[in-house]
Formats: sequence, structure tokens, C-alpha cells
Amino acid sequence: MSFVFRQKLSTLNKIPVLSNYEEYIFKEMKRDITEKTSYLKRTRLINFAFEMAFIAHYGQFRANGEHYITHPHQVALKLANNKMDSQTVIAGLLHDSVEDTFVSFDDIERMFDGEVKSLVEGVTKVSKLKRSNFNTQDEENIENMRSLFISMAKDWRVVIIKLADRLHNMQTLEHLPLYKQIKISQETLEVFVPIAHRLGLWHYRCELGDLAFKYVDASSLPVRAPVRALLGLGGGPSA
Repeated sequence: MSFVFRQKLSTLNKIPVLSNYEEYIFKEMKRDITEKTSYLKRTRLINFAFEMAFIAHYGQFRANGEHYITHPHQVALKLANNKMDSQTVIAGLLHDSVEDTFVSFDDIERMFDGEVKSLVEGVTKVSKLKRSNFNTQDEENIENMRSLFISMAKDWRVVIIKLADRLHNMQTLEHLPLYKQIKISQETLEVFVPIAHRLGLWHYRCELGDLAFKYVDASSLPVRAPVRALLGLGGGPSA
């Protein structure tokens, strides 16, 4: 671990004392990351990014009770399955760290490089845009958001990270309240599936669509006609 980062952890009193179980999941997750990224040359740096994310998110939990680190860990594995480069995998591990922890953009640039910092900044900006602009009742708003999503992600890898992030969130959606399941699923169909389609990312398009329809009724959901056609839903209600 970087001396500078360890020094910051010490100053913030953030160096955790792990239980036996936490040590076990730390080692297992790190082993997964090492194996999945074996096609890359910067595995030591990727392992450091995982350690950094593990410590930064320590004490945070997901709705299903799992340690929060399971989310960036799964996002990074999905990116590795897509054979993304090391900067993208590292950014996947750290994509929530600035918003949710004591880690700063400057820390990321200092520990890694400006490219990783730029990717994490892009993901953070897109996340803030999504929260402030999504309105399922306004078709023009949705189309503008798709365009803004892509234009703000100046680097196409930011979009891939967001798709991997959304895919894992959809895979664990059952742990959220029903109203959130429906809202997130409709957002996925209206925004993320069309973006994956436009970029030719068929795996994301298909799996995101399938998962979303676990929580919404395809026959009654007010999905707009272009999206219905894209998903092969044919006629039926639209709004």
C-alpha cells in the first residue's frame, strides 16, 4: 500500500481491524480480481486499487446486508470479463469512492494517474446527472438525458463502467423496496438499455432488459414506442 495513502488513513484513523470473516472475504475478493485481470500487466496496481476501495468503503453495507465492497468488486469483475484495460478496471473499483468515502479525486490522481481520475470524475458526473434529471413523464427529457449521458462521458469507458454498475445493481434489486424496484427498472429500460443498444453492447442491452422486466409488467408499463420496438415488445400502451 502506498505510503502516502497509509499516512492519510492513519491521520483519519481509518485503518480497520478486520475480523476473521472480513479477512477471508478480503482475500477471496482479491484473489478473484487477480485471476480475472491476469490478462493485464498492471495487476499489482489493480490489487492496490482493490485494497484502497476495501478500506475506503469499510463499515458501509448494501441493502442486502453485504459489505459495500461487494459492489465495486463485482463491477470490476464485469469490466475484466469485457477485457477492459487496467485504468477502467481500477476506475470500476473506485467509482463510488469519492461520492461515498473520504477518498478525493486528488488522492486517485496521486495514487494512480490522471486517466483513472478522469474516468472516476466522469462516472461521478453522470451519476449526479441521472439523479437530478430523470423524469419518466417527459420523453424529451429522457432523450436529452441519454444524449447528455453520452456527451458528458467524454471517454466511452465511462459509459461501460456505468453499464456495469447498473447491471450489478439490477442483479441485486430484489433487496430494495417495491417502489424503488419499479422506478429503477423503468429508468433502466428508458435510459440504459437504449444506450447499450446505440453502442452495440448487446450483452448489457439484453441482460438489463431481462432483469428490468422481472419488476415491471411488460404489457402495461408506459414504455415509449421507440423503446418498445427496440425491446421487441410490438404494440401496446405507450406514453
